[in-house]
Amino acid sequence: MLDPIIFYSLGAFVLVVGIVGWIGNLLIIYVFFRSKHFHHTKNVLTLNLAITNVLMCLATVPTFVTSSFSRKWIFSDTVCQMTGFMAGWFGTQSICTLAAIALDRCIAITMPLTGKLNRGRRVTISVAVVWLWSLIWCLPPFFGWNKWSMQKYQTGCTFNYLSDNAFQRWYIMALTLAVFVLPMVVMIVCYYAIWRAARRSTLALKGMMDRRTFQKISKKRRHVDVHTAKVGVLVTLLFILSWTPFAIVALIGWAGYGHLITPLAGAIPAAIAKAAVIVNYIVYAAMMPDFKRGLREVLPWIPVSGRRPKRGMTSRCASIERS
Repeated sequence: MLDPIIFYSLGAFVLVVGIVGWIGNLLIIYVFFRSKHFHHTKNVLTLNLAITNVLMCLATVPTFVTSSFSRKWIFSDTVCQMTGFMAGWFGTQSICTLAAIALDRCIAITMPLTGKLNRGRRVTISVAVVWLWSLIWCLPPFFGWNKWSMQKYQTGCTFNYLSDNAFQRWYIMALTLAVFVLPMVVMIVCYYAIWRAARRSTLALKGMMDRRTFQKISKKRRHVDVHTAKVGVLVTLLFILSWTPFAIVALIGWAGYGHLITPLAGAIPAAIAKAAVIVNYIVYAAMMPDFKRGLREVLPWIPVSGRRPKRGMTSRCASIERS
């Protein structure tokens, strides 16, 4: 069993994460439906991410926090099964939505002429695929391939990565590849492609314009390049930091070394993964110009950092910043 201080600390941490994540993501949803600046097709996936995070908070935080302060699981096995399933489903949805956002923006930026055609249809299909793909990988435990079970730290439930059965353990590997490794690869490839497209566009402008005009536009262009690169690197880095610890613990169990996973070693990665609901809000909303403008529009009394958009940016530069 964990030390009482650790129970209370984990409970307090997840409680703060849940409250901040719930409020922050509800704010994204509110701004999307109320602001003309943020209510665009290109932000539908961000909306889906916010909805997923709100559901994640509602489905998992109350039981985790209550059990942490009680220092044991106080709910039924049925509740354990359902919270484990919902944590898995909404968590994998969040991960896959991050990959879908990266892919959508990559298409819009690297193929500017065709990328915006049928974007509404493409985004709708992307949302449906994200929900279906994550559901497909979270249903097998209900049909005998692995199961949702109580963890060693006794305050949360997830898939059983400590099983001694080889067939059951292979579910862990398949799940990790499908909803962790694959989305991570998609994100890395897409953000690298976005960065390369931004650099190529800068070189193309240089060949078409006189020195003074190029220097003026290039300064704005570099700002867009840096912003795009920063967002891409930050998204990928925070994704890895949030989910890798949990993935490592699961793979240790898959490899047959579950006896090395202490209750604390299982509890901390689970708590860190829950913090992703805040990370996503910060990156995909607080750093996006559209959201800041929308927030100023619907809630002008909330202080919003960052400069207001300048006029005069070339259409290509603007398309990269907005995509």
